[in-house]
Amino acid sequence: MAAAYKSKILTKVISLCHEKKKTSPRLSSIIDDMNHSIRMEQEKKSEIEEDGFVILLQALLKEKMTSEGSVIKICSDNELIDDAIGNSVSPMLVGAGEYGSITPLYLAAEGETITEIPNTNLINGLVILIALYYAFNISYPTTKGRNFFAFIEATLLDNSEDAKKRVSINKILKEMDDM
Repeated sequence: MAAAYKSKILTKVISLCHEKKKTSPRLSSIIDDMNHSIRMEQEKKSEIEEDGFVILLQALLKEKMTSEGSVIKICSDNELIDDAIGNSVSPMLVGAGEYGSITPLYLAAEGETITEIPNTNLINGLVILIALYYAFNISYPTTKGRNFFAFIEATLLDNSEDAKKRVSINKILKEMDDM
């Protein structure tokens, strides 16, 4: 499932973000970080792009990227993973590291670690997160990640019911189709 998603969506989202980076300092910063990581570790280019894609998608959809307001939180060097996990309410991914080597990666909810997800990237972690919502019949949070989850549902699961109601997602999907 994740492999099909990578080939179907990843390239289009990254290309769209490159087009929009001039008008978005947040996108520009993420792309610059990705490019720096690729220059430093050319052999990990695909892993870096896969991790960067998930972070870019949050920024493209204008989602918050704090531990209290995001679906995925990658802690910087001066942040504690335990604090991000402790601040989690609804299920989310929490990790640390650089693009292409985000380890450890945890699935967290209600201030607790549900599980560590070893040896994977953010796209696979995202698929696991979506599967958790489905397996336990949990509603997506209404205060964070609404556009993010609706976009993932529309593109990964071909369920565009919620996405059709969101102007920002329709705009992005149209821009991707026009590429």
